[in-house]
Amino acid sequence: YQLTQSYAKKSGWDEVTLYRGVKNRRGLIPADKESDIDYEMDALSSWSDNPRMAYSFTTSAPTTAVMLVAKFPRSQIFALPITSKALKDYNEQEWIVLGQGKQMKAKSIPRKIAREVVYKSEGWKE
Repeated sequence: YQLTQSYAKKSGWDEVTLYRGVKNRRGLIPADKESDIDYEMDALSSWSDNPRMAYSFTTSAPTTAVMLVAKFPRSQIFALPITSKALKDYNEQEWIVLGQGKQMKAKSIPRKIAREVVYKSEGWKE
């Protein structure tokens, strides 16, 4: 944690936008339209700085999955690939976020819309 905080401070950022693919099988998040939601975080959770990577985690639940987009203050970032060999080795551009079991604000984008928004401009095909 200290190495991550030191790196972030030296890099000059106080906040970061991250993405998370969620299967949403219980249907607790609207999957038919973009929504601003309160998302209940786990103590620690994995997010990505790459929307394409987050989207890839929605493919096993095509009708219910959503991609979350949220901004996190530096103090909530526990680890990131440049400060953790384990995260760097996975090559998922994964960031570990301190959620502390609290709710946070996020934008929920249904899988279908996320695909169009994030990948259409890249010519990506499923």
